[in-house]
Amino acid sequence: MTERLPSRPQLEYYRKQAKSLLKAHRSGDVRAAARIKRHLPRLAEPSETEILASSIRLSDAQLVIAREHGFASWPRLKRAVKAGAAAGAAKTDGGAASSFCFVPGLGIRAANGPGLIAPGPVSVTRDGATLTVTHLLSSGGETVVRVEIDGIPAARLDPEARRGMQPLPVTMSLNDGHGTVHRPHPSMLTGTMQTVSPPPSGPRPRIKTEWTLPALAAEARNVQITMEGPPPVDTWQVSVPIVPIAAAGLSIARSTTSATTLCGVTLRIMAVAADRERTVLQVAGSAAPTDPAVPAPVAIRFVRDLGRDLAGVHGERRRVLVDDRGREYVEEASVPRTIPYGAGLYIEEPVFPPLPSEVRSAELIVPVVTVEEANGEATLEVPLRRAQPDRRMPLDVTLPFGSYPVHVVGAEFVEQHGRIWLSLEMDYGGWHEGRKLARPGQVEVNAHGSQFQFRPDLLRVPLDGEGRDAVRITLKYPTVAIAGPWRLPFEIVTE
Repeated sequence: MTERLPSRPQLEYYRKQAKSLLKAHRSGDVRAAARIKRHLPRLAEPSETEILASSIRLSDAQLVIAREHGFASWPRLKRAVKAGAAAGAAKTDGGAASSFCFVPGLGIRAANGPGLIAPGPVSVTRDGATLTVTHLLSSGGETVVRVEIDGIPAARLDPEARRGMQPLPVTMSLNDGHGTVHRPHPSMLTGTMQTVSPPPSGPRPRIKTEWTLPALAAEARNVQITMEGPPPVDTWQVSVPIVPIAAAGLSIARSTTSATTLCGVTLRIMAVAADRERTVLQVAGSAAPTDPAVPAPVAIRFVRDLGRDLAGVHGERRRVLVDDRGREYVEEASVPRTIPYGAGLYIEEPVFPPLPSEVRSAELIVPVVTVEEANGEATLEVPLRRAQPDRRMPLDVTLPFGSYPVHVVGAEFVEQHGRIWLSLEMDYGGWHEGRKLARPGQVEVNAHGSQFQFRPDLLRVPLDGEGRDAVRITLKYPTVAIAGPWRLPFEIVTE
């Protein structure tokens, strides 16, 4: 699913965006570096300072623009722009508008054009392991394939892959049965999701992968998927039947324009899919446009979640749906999309129970939204010389982090998955004027970007093992929960 383009998009507009990004990078704009870090694979690890010192080509900037709009490559954005322009002209001339449907497990997706879908999961088993193609959907100019492998002994997987420190070295191809073999484009490899669950302590984890490939031809009805990797993955082949989306009996999703802005955050309902089994809303959140003449109290980088409580700070505040008779419906599940999703747009698809047939309108209430603020940095040095593993070191340090005080009350060095980690006991404080600090958006260890784990009262980072007297931890970009509520009314359209 990609961010909706205007009815008549112009390619020249996106070319100018890429040139502007390139110019901003060359001028030392930190905001440009942050965008490049999020979307340019080869510069995903360096710090923003290092990115500003790096050489960036126009093709790099074009890839960033494409990914900000939800496309895996610049050529795909170009094709979508051309297709969107043609569709806009057709709609103006009385043609049909784009359509959408709800696909269980994948969410609301484009259903216009020669869309194809696997009607159900397909599995093959060998040597005690099972490969399952859980989803295959070809629509909106691309094909999404999700594959899971169960039953491979964890001990035979690479330790770094088991820890999630690096992706599994697997490849995938798809033969459409008409002589064409599709493979993921090289620029899309970082968009290939690979996870291993449960934790590596489990004897046989589940390997999950997601691939994005070119769209299939309309006449395709059976495809062969091949996955290859070093032992113990090896080579797998599975044949998957597919049918036109129109024949799959999927729920139709209708576009809507409901939107509201509060505390510098705009939420909008983009589409609604309502049937006898569920009610699904596609909800987007973004930083509201600011007026240059009116200084914003807090600059927001992007929205982090729309009430799913990623940081564990919302408490009992939950999203609810209220129909036109005043009846409330509690959320059953959610389909998160990505963070951020296209130019700072974050999308979630909360799922609610089905609404009674007499309901003609309803209102979504989002009590809390979490954002990442643009300003704020705090640094802490933890001594290493007398530190002992698994022994708590009391601390009493208060750090100003943007406009929020952070209290660090203790530290401990622990071994996890064969590595030494530093655990910091954190007190981020309570709610103040409708805001609550949840955690940092990024963490640096000794001036280098680092992965980190978090809970409401804990921050854990891996150490590099170098001999030092102290470790320097830098917190960047406060991630903050903002109390609402955001209220979004919408109409229920029935056939």
